[in-house]
Amino acid sequence: MKILGISNFYPPHHEGGYEISVAQTLEHQKARGHQVRVLCGNRESTSDAFDADGISRSLRYLDYEKGNALAKHRVERFNYALTQKTIRDFGPDLVYLGSQKALSLAPSLAVQDLKVPHIFDIGDIWLRSFQGSGLKSRIFRKAKALLPFTVGGVVVPEPAIVPSIWLKDRLFFDYGVSDVHVVPRGVSLPSLSEKTLSLPPAWLLAGRIEPRKGLHLVIEALRELRISEPGFPFKLDIYGPEDPVYAEKCRRMIREYGLKDSFCFLGRKGSMQEIWADYDLLLMPTLAEEAFGRVIIEAMACGLPVLATGAWGPAEIITPDQDGWLFDPHKEGDLAAKIRQIHSLPASRLREFSSAARHTVESRYEISLVQNQIDFILDNLMKKHNKG
Repeated sequence: MKILGISNFYPPHHEGGYEISVAQTLEHQKARGHQVRVLCGNRESTSDAFDADGISRSLRYLDYEKGNALAKHRVERFNYALTQKTIRDFGPDLVYLGSQKALSLAPSLAVQDLKVPHIFDIGDIWLRSFQGSGLKSRIFRKAKALLPFTVGGVVVPEPAIVPSIWLKDRLFFDYGVSDVHVVPRGVSLPSLSEKTLSLPPAWLLAGRIEPRKGLHLVIEALRELRISEPGFPFKLDIYGPEDPVYAEKCRRMIREYGLKDSFCFLGRKGSMQEIWADYDLLLMPTLAEEAFGRVIIEAMACGLPVLATGAWGPAEIITPDQDGWLFDPHKEGDLAAKIRQIHSLPASRLREFSSAARHTVESRYEISLVQNQIDFILDNLMKKHNKG
């Protein structure tokens, strides 16, 4: 079978776990013996041809900050034409659509218009940034499709694979789609060596430092803890690229609250695999509508229990007080209370959480289990198409 993958980025370039997961699936299909090509973009350079690995980084990106209507139009026209040319040249049996963030709707519309069998791998709510869910938006998209020299139309995001029940419900509520399969993200299980648990436990936060990721909630929680318990022993190492304005705001809060001894900004790391072993717990105080939370299962696979926001995808991964903890970001003092609770646990209990976290990944998120589910979906999709 010939499979064409379309994604905004493809490793080694990626913005987060979404692109990594899409690449895992496409590389797995290649290992199954299918012929796979990937059409994506690259902010650093473009390649007009497919390389030896079957990857073309030729798609262009929308400039959300500086782009104007004409620039957007040019990106849409280019990506639409390139996608259709690639489909005609390659002749895929199936198109696997990953994240389309910054690509516009043009690649998806190109696939739909050629009526090629396809499936969406939807790992976040990128569609909302292009296409609203109301009648007004649908009328605009359809009207745009009738105009000469423009790219328009309504994208119907199905069939689709999504990583959480929350996102499946969101797609049904927003777009009325029902042909949706829930398959979580998967990770490989690293071998673990015996390590000494730190007391107090060593915390880390991994992700982009921006308002929706909630670092300010942690700063406020520690301030509260230090007011009631001066010298409360908490230290958080922070890994990830920074939104400069927000990161400076957080640093200013840390200075003003006298918490400089508790927070350390360590920048972006290419891979976290060699870092997990230095820590005991992961903190994920997200305020974004996280469809899943790949970093959660990466940490749990390495035996790190996770304290995360009790909503969206993270709430479907963690079983509270068994393999991790959830806090309510809208309940004042709940994050501080959860941190205090965790610090009160004896080392033996934290080790039980660590073992349970690892077991959760072994039984639900190990990569072969996940890929087997996707194989079943793709094979059935093609059988259904061939019968039709």
